Amino acid sequence: MGYSVQHFQRLFVQEYAVSPHKYLQNLRLERAIQLMTENADILVQDIAIQLGMDTNYFIRIFRNTYGCTPGMMKLRLLEGEQKR
Repeated sequence: MGYSVQHFQRLFVQEYAVSPHKYLQNLRLERAIQLMTENADILVQDIAIQLGMDTNYFIRIFRNTYGCTPGMMKLRLLEGEQKR
């Protein structure tokens, strides 16, 4: 693009209000929720692999973002589906 890394990051933050790293992380976590919703039997390890992440790192950032582990979120999603 012809920009330095620092300049690109600055422009990105101005446009999206988050760093490129955080933006990508958020996309991956949204995809994780989607995978859990589509397949109740999917393992947390398999989700991490599909997202291209280490399982422990995935669990840590998931918990930091949503306040619960991916396993707990899967249970919440399943309970929500059963109430329908």
